[in-house]
Amino acid sequence: MTVKSFFKKIFLTKLVSNRKRSFEFLIPIVLIILGVTTYLILSQKKVDRVSYEADFRDKTLINALYHYRLENLDRAELLFDRALQESKFKKKKSLAELFLGGIYFKRELYEEAIEHYERAVTYNKKNIHALNNIALSYTKMDDINHALSYAQKVYSMKKDLDENLLLLGNIYFTLGRFEEALSMYRLGNAPADIFAYNRARVHAQLGDIETALNIFQSIVDDQQSSSVIRGLSLIWIGLLQEKEDVVKIALNFERALEVFPLSDLLRYNLAVTLLKGEQYEMAVASLKAMGEATKRKAELLGFALYRSSHYREALDHYSNMRSVEVQAEHYYISGDLHVKLGQLSQAKPFYEKTLEDSWYEGAFINLFRIYFKEGLYENAKRLCYEFIKNDDSNPLPHVLLADVFFQEGLESEARSYLDIAVALSREGIVSLTRIAEVYYKYGYFNNALYLYHMIRDLKPDHYQAAIRIAEIYLLTGHEQKAKATLERTREMISEIDEYYRVSILLAGCEEIESASALYRRMIDDFPYRYEAYYNLSILYIETGGYEEAIQIIEQCFQTVPGLDTRTLSELYSILGFAQLHLGRVVDAARQFQEARKLDKNNEIPVINLRRMGYLSQ
Repeated sequence: MTVKSFFKKIFLTKLVSNRKRSFEFLIPIVLIILGVTTYLILSQKKVDRVSYEADFRDKTLINALYHYRLENLDRAELLFDRALQESKFKKKKSLAELFLGGIYFKRELYEEAIEHYERAVTYNKKNIHALNNIALSYTKMDDINHALSYAQKVYSMKKDLDENLLLLGNIYFTLGRFEEALSMYRLGNAPADIFAYNRARVHAQLGDIETALNIFQSIVDDQQSSSVIRGLSLIWIGLLQEKEDVVKIALNFERALEVFPLSDLLRYNLAVTLLKGEQYEMAVASLKAMGEATKRKAELLGFALYRSSHYREALDHYSNMRSVEVQAEHYYISGDLHVKLGQLSQAKPFYEKTLEDSWYEGAFINLFRIYFKEGLYENAKRLCYEFIKNDDSNPLPHVLLADVFFQEGLESEARSYLDIAVALSREGIVSLTRIAEVYYKYGYFNNALYLYHMIRDLKPDHYQAAIRIAEIYLLTGHEQKAKATLERTREMISEIDEYYRVSILLAGCEEIESASALYRRMIDDFPYRYEAYYNLSILYIETGGYEEAIQIIEQCFQTVPGLDTRTLSELYSILGFAQLHLGRVVDAARQFQEARKLDKNNEIPVINLRRMGYLSQ
């Protein structure tokens, strides 16, 4: 497993790409906000209106309703009990029991609430609000079957009661009976935005994404829609939009945050969207704004810090995570962070600890590379032997062992391991490419060429193999074969970097005039890349165009940003060489000295300065 695949496991596979999971995650929000709060508002308004019209002369009942609406529940309960005792009329008793049930419902004492609602029905069998509230109470108790039974009874008595249509639709939705839920939501009228919202939810669940998006968007565009429903619609639009449209998704989440500013769920989803859009700094800010410290937030924040190049902060973050929960993944990532910071020695113990606890191929490869780079060949070989002991069918450790033995000058041992790797690779393109690269690295061009052709046979559009084939042809003096291969390859390439690389190689196959024109064209098309400048300056040096070489190098300095010191050293060496051949010895010496200062391993300035008698200076 690589770091990239690990992070993909953390948040792409589990949390983003699975739309169904996203829907399921939002269902509790929908049921709580719409199935309870909105329902109570609707039902209570209708109950209050009916009670006021029927009982305007009952002072005790009116006083009880007044305190109920002010949320003075203890006082309201006392007065409703008194009204219950004082009244001789069943409808008044039914009304009092209805509101007593409402008081216990608000206190989340649902069983007691149901007892009052049932007594309300005893006094008045047509009290559909009490029946409906029984169904609602059962939903709060997760007794969906009883809830459905009572909601259906209300529907049979009155088919246009909006609060019951909403509740019955939500119950059907929870049971996965989406078509029946949709039929209820279609019958509802007020509030229109709530029923439209729920219809869109069902369409989304049924896979009719286009219809769902259209309805959600109409809610957002309607200024009469409530802010809560508009905010929820924006969330759904963000979840349903095409994955590549990350800008729109992020915008919708941000607009939804205006409605739900304290929603960690929204901020988390916004961060995921921003990461998909490679807006790493903004993702870090979104995650840091989350209030709750959760494991998934911690994992995603670590990734966001990593991708935004805050390597030191990411290291501290994973160190804190390990203090809470030790995981091999955290050691692995910490190793990679040290590599990013150029701290190879510090990375080693983290990779070693990773491989002690769990197997990560990426950690194995990176630890091998560190051993190899530091010349710790015995450590590198021991690592490979341990790999083979656990899995002798994987060609990777055999390829890496061959690399070590070639480095030590043990050709026979190296080639024997590559033979084993080829046999184990069968038709695995990745493994065959690794083997071919080792042969290429150590100059075994015929072996490499054979493997690259094998790769092309397995995958004809594998242009990286075709480029290597062309490079081998160039190195072995077969320029026409190289040219033909490169011309065919350039036709199949869509990546700009690879197109540039092939064009540079192709120029090396041309005659001087054609090569010069091609380099000029590459400079015009890719002014920020240095290779064409470099190759054209070499071409001018070879043909005696020293002034032209100087001009093209100076143009490169002015145009190409961020050149590394090794490249700069080579360019200054070319300048020095051109100045020397023009008889400008002092200028040449200055250029060679700059080249030497930039890269101590560059031998060209040293040789020329010694020849010129300037080495001591």
